[in-house]
Amino acid sequence: MFQEKKHVDEIVDRVLSIIESKNDNEQTVQNLTRLEEAHFATSQLISSLQAEHLAASQRMTRIEQVHIAASQRMDKIETAIEANAASIKELNIAVANIFNIVSISQQNFEVIQKNFEVVVSQIKGLQSENRNILDHMFGIQE
Repeated sequence: MFQEKKHVDEIVDRVLSIIESKNDNEQTVQNLTRLEEAHFATSQLISSLQAEHLAASQRMTRIEQVHIAASQRMDKIETAIEANAASIKELNIAVANIFNIVSISQQNFEVIQKNFEVVVSQIKGLQSENRNILDHMFGIQE
């Protein structure tokens, strides 16, 4: 942009020197005035464009920073998701193991309960036998 401004200044200087070398009539003065006004407007436009370019560059820098921060957050989220997936797999394995333990414990309890029922029936049988033996030895008591 600065080179363009220098280039415009050089053109204006050349035109001014040509105009000054011609006759100083009213048309030349008007042309010179218009040329100076155009030069001033061009300079203002260049300054405005430079300011807008600077503002756009600053916005682009902020956008890049936000993009980098978002990428970093996405990386962290991805890492957390992977860790959670691994934890879920481990929990599924633990739940399956607990279910197996509970199933085996239930089967063991059922066996123990059947054994207990057998023991109770045997005890009842022994009680009956003992009563019969006692009744036989001592006679039936009424």
